Amino acid sequence: PYSRYPAYTITFDSGYDSDGLIDVFIPADAFRVGQNETRMAKFKELLTYTNAVPRVGSDEEIHIFTPTTSGTTYSNEYSLAKGRDFHNYFSKRFRRRIVSPNYITFKSHPAHDDEYTGFAKDASADLTDMLERETHFVRAASNAQCTALAGALLSKLQMQSEKGSGVLPFVHFGQETYDFVNFIDARAGDSRAGNVGSMVKFYQPGQFNMSLGFGRVPFGVPSLQGLAKETGITVQALLPLIDQAYSYIEQLIDIVGDKVDINDFNQWVLDFVDDAYFRKVEISERFKMPVGANKFG
Repeated sequence: PYSRYPAYTITFDSGYDSDGLIDVFIPADAFRVGQNETRMAKFKELLTYTNAVPRVGSDEEIHIFTPTTSGTTYSNEYSLAKGRDFHNYFSKRFRRRIVSPNYITFKSHPAHDDEYTGFAKDASADLTDMLERETHFVRAASNAQCTALAGALLSKLQMQSEKGSGVLPFVHFGQETYDFVNFIDARAGDSRAGNVGSMVKFYQPGQFNMSLGFGRVPFGVPSLQGLAKETGITVQALLPLIDQAYSYIEQLIDIVGDKVDINDFNQWVLDFVDDAYFRKVEISERFKMPVGANKFG
């Protein structure tokens, strides 16, 4: 009955199973596919039980891998100091958002015969009035598995919390989302590492650069049609539309050309996002399933 739908090749990269969950945990009756639910929605749901993330590669396959989130081994390093060992960048901006929710609990459902539970919490959960809990019922095999599940989800929330950005004086075509990179400011003795969540490439005559942002990884943007409805709109529905508005602003820059300094504009956008995004939506993730056979977007 599903022969009308195109098939997509999924490749599991080395180290994808380092969390000990993706090949072991069986959600059983905690997982179900409802009418009109999409393959992508269920694909995303299953990956929330692991440390793994999806990324479409140049081979047009969906790669499943566990991103590096700490340490001193980086996919790329960017520095204000010129030199062959680093890529240069124009400017930087560092921020750290509160992880929300910051206290994750996985436990057996009260109706289950077994009673397993486990939790993971971010350091921000210990701050005054900042504790925000989230509980998930699962068909777990042990307390340790519940703890591992909670840790996997929390690690993604931590990774998606925005932590900084930088503007490069060139377009680095080898840069990919989820790459663990480091920005170094030798003059200030400062550095900040994080996972790339967004990339914006800009070109106009005489100017070709790129901005990188840490944090959440947007995989597609919904239409602005929702704003035309007479009924109210929720915060969860509104914030993704801001992303769509940003893409329109980029088109506007193409029109006005050299009348706008792209570095000033990028800084304005970062300041705007800093003020406009709500905590709850800041850590959300969206993934757009490619449309048509061998078409990825």
